[in-house]
Amino acid sequence: MLVLVLLGLLPGGARAQIIRPDPGGESCAVTPKCDPYRYEFVPGAGQTFRRWEVAGDFKLLSPDTDNPALACSAGYGKGRLTAHYYELRRRRDEKCRSDCPDTVFRTLSYDVFKLFKAPDPIGGPACALPGQTVSYAVPPRLTDWPRRAANIGTDGYAWSGFPAGTVLTYAGDSSAVTATLPDLLPPGGFRVRVQVGRCNGATPAELGVTPAQTLAAAIGQPDCQTQSGPGGATFSTVTIATQVGVTYTIGLPTGWRFANGSTGTLAGNGAAQGVHFVSDGSGGHLVFEATGGCDGPQTLVWRFLP
Repeated sequence: MLVLVLLGLLPGGARAQIIRPDPGGESCAVTPKCDPYRYEFVPGAGQTFRRWEVAGDFKLLSPDTDNPALACSAGYGKGRLTAHYYELRRRRDEKCRSDCPDTVFRTLSYDVFKLFKAPDPIGGPACALPGQTVSYAVPPRLTDWPRRAANIGTDGYAWSGFPAGTVLTYAGDSSAVTATLPDLLPPGGFRVRVQVGRCNGATPAELGVTPAQTLAAAIGQPDCQTQSGPGGATFSTVTIATQVGVTYTIGLPTGWRFANGSTGTLAGNGAAQGVHFVSDGSGGHLVFEATGGCDGPQTLVWRFLP
């Protein structure tokens, strides 16, 4: 990542002070190796460099009075390099009866963020139910409490990709998030993403989440459009809101039979499908099974009295 540093001009054409890094030592430093980079304080008119100071996840490799400085990124947290300098100026003073010399001590800081070689994988469930509370996290990389104590601010974690209506709460330095999902999830699922720090925005970590489905929510009660046939037979229909990739198996009580082309197996296609059957008036258990879903096999049993 190339960061251009422009030399500003003060009134009268004087050059403003800047901190100028070598190419490769810009504000997105590669981690975790501690490669030395030069950082030079370029003074403006009447300014003299005094010393360097580092804070956060950054290390000075040369004496603090050397300019340029050799410094490196010691880890994944944000760092700051500060130049201390003084400026000689002249001011009007009646005691001097002319322009008097005046010394002003100043500082100039340069923030260094980190570029990671590869994003961390997201830990958390790849299968989730509507309304469920789930947690996702990546290994903390950007900061810890000693580095926070440097009072230079921190880089951050940006979570995204959750369905509309999700309520998010964050833990610690935001490397972990807890999500309470809405009651309606996208049929095709969603992708949780986290951008770890500003420098790795082009390669966020991602995790695909498949919506799970409970059989209790998928299967509607038998419709009321039944009719009695010869021998007291009753025709009924159950509607199943099927999911793609899930197979639904229906087992009938003894003496019952499927009707109108229905069978005991449905291949989920993401649409509601009806199962038609005929009861001979006897009781028993109607058994539904679902396999192939992301949350594992499920069984639901309805009991019918004669």
